Amino acid sequence: MKLYLILCTFLFSFNILSNVTAKKEKLTIYFMTGGPENGSFAKTLHKGALQAAKDLDLNVVYLWSKWKTDLMVLHLKNAIDAKPDGIAIMGHPGDNAYKTLIQEAISKGIIVTSQNVPLEIAEQKYMPQGFGYVGANQNEAGKALAQAAVKKAHLKANDIVGVWGIQKDPIRGKRSSAILAELRKEKVVPVFFEFTDEEQNNPIKIVEGVKRLIKKHPKTKLIIFDHGGVTSQTSKIMKQAGLKPGKIKVAGFDISAGAAAAIKENYLTLTIDQQPFLQGYLPILQIYLTKKYKFSGLHINTAAAIIDKSNIDTISQLAKKGIR
Repeated sequence: MKLYLILCTFLFSFNILSNVTAKKEKLTIYFMTGGPENGSFAKTLHKGALQAAKDLDLNVVYLWSKWKTDLMVLHLKNAIDAKPDGIAIMGHPGDNAYKTLIQEAISKGIIVTSQNVPLEIAEQKYMPQGFGYVGANQNEAGKALAQAAVKKAHLKANDIVGVWGIQKDPIRGKRSSAILAELRKEKVVPVFFEFTDEEQNNPIKIVEGVKRLIKKHPKTKLIIFDHGGVTSQTSKIMKQAGLKPGKIKVAGFDISAGAAAAIKENYLTLTIDQQPFLQGYLPILQIYLTKKYKFSGLHINTAAAIIDKSNIDTISQLAKKGIR
């Protein structure tokens, strides 16, 4: 009996020590979600990251930046100081802004990878150390959206197109620039509006801008929202601007419950699905694979599908669940 008690005590102690050791061995990753916590794109991306953390049994710290590039840089600095196993970053600030910090992180054995906006220089330099990219090709995505939108709206030369986008960010701005370049190539006339931080985080603020556009250019045939969070609010924006469904064609980025509803209501004509769930899941998987098996960085294009009325029914239920 005494031997049995000793053995039980030993096994109990061993289990406790094993659990402590397992907790110490659990990988810790800092992950940038990009937008605000209530933003449709960031929420879907966050959901993908949560699923990856659950599937792989990881500790993940989520960083919400409200799409502010200076905050993203600060988050990377603070994450390095925390000494995690890996950091998944948004590329919006650009290679120059991140250069020194990425170098510091990798020199300390921290795996760094990226999502949503590419960092071409860092990816090329540190791919052997696990630096990958999950997201869209900015130029190709912008070009594809503009081409599809012009075709769907049946535009002719000199027709007016209102474009809300971001050109101030060095890399993220390439998508808006590609949209504008393709529209000019199609011989239509883009009227460009730079998103403010307030509009990005509260899309309904776009309403007054839409009203001003229509007042100045009453024959506007097409509006493009180069932003997933804004695209998700298309129905509300157009309704509050006093526009009926289909009066003006609207194109945007990303699918969400709001975007799916807008397509069905005929307020949103089409959107390019960047599949943000994958932009959340795969960077965490990248860090895990590099840490465990020394895999190099993977470059994955998640933006390959144009969503409109012809195919919205097949994915709308997934959009409601925050997966598509």
